[in-house]
Amino acid sequence: MPERKFKVIPLALGAALLTVLGLIAYALFELNRPVPRPPLPNPNGYDDFVKAGQSLIGDPGNYGTMTQEELRSLVATNAATLSLLRQGLTRRCRIALGFSTSYLSIRRPELMTTKKLAQLLVADGRLAEFGHRTNDAAKMYLQAIRFGNEAVRGGVMIDLLVGSACEAIGVTSLHKVVNDLDAQSCFAAIESLQEIQGNRETLADVLLHEREWMRRNSTLRERLQSLIPIPSLNPVKRVEQGFATTVRAREFKLDQLMFQLASRAYEIEVGQRPKTLTDLVPKYLKTVPVAPKTGTNDPALTWRLFSSPIDNRQ
Repeated sequence: MPERKFKVIPLALGAALLTVLGLIAYALFELNRPVPRPPLPNPNGYDDFVKAGQSLIGDPGNYGTMTQEELRSLVATNAATLSLLRQGLTRRCRIALGFSTSYLSIRRPELMTTKKLAQLLVADGRLAEFGHRTNDAAKMYLQAIRFGNEAVRGGVMIDLLVGSACEAIGVTSLHKVVNDLDAQSCFAAIESLQEIQGNRETLADVLLHEREWMRRNSTLRERLQSLIPIPSLNPVKRVEQGFATTVRAREFKLDQLMFQLASRAYEIEVGQRPKTLTDLVPKYLKTVPVAPKTGTNDPALTWRLFSSPIDNRQ
């Protein structure tokens, strides 16, 4: 019996060694694996966004406290910038993702400007509100939401987080004017938001870009650690889980905004607020939105969640 036990130990050690060597070989293989990159669109709307950022004059970050005259001056000064932004939104967009260590240092200034460009679009909407053109303002806020998606398409996690911040600026601004919109504008906004949602990059795609970048800029130890399936032992897994939570929260806010728009259109046409989701589906909303966390589209649960006030923190 003792002899058999001593024989098992070397076998177990050998198996463990082979496993470690296999993981190292896999990590080295992944490091040198060619990365398929889809061709960039031509023309590329992202190039228009870069030019818009380079032509930006002033700081639109204070759009919420600017007077009508200050907003008018800001918008007039940046007429060419707004034109480039809107031109880019009519084109297919994709970032030229780089896998070198210098990629993030190159992208950082562009990402800082990206949020300012979203704020400029919203500033134009605020000016429209001052002129009592609420329906026009809603269109500009929708452009900011769309920009938050297109300006970071093809990027890594940091790109999408900045894009989410841009989207939140548009979502918050649009929510504030929902009760001043006419039914036609509500229907148009819902259709636009559904299109934006349907054309998003999936969470899996963004994580794929992130992992490809990590493979080329991590140590062998970090790459091996990233293969561990247990989140408590794998910091990459923990970061990805937190990122997924952020993505789900973004989806919830967009769904909740569409719910508010549908409720507004229903109220205008029927003369009272809806009482259940069956009042809204399928005329005002195509389907019952999926409730966060549970991942179900139970009408009663969704009604409770989506009829609560929207969190307007950005």
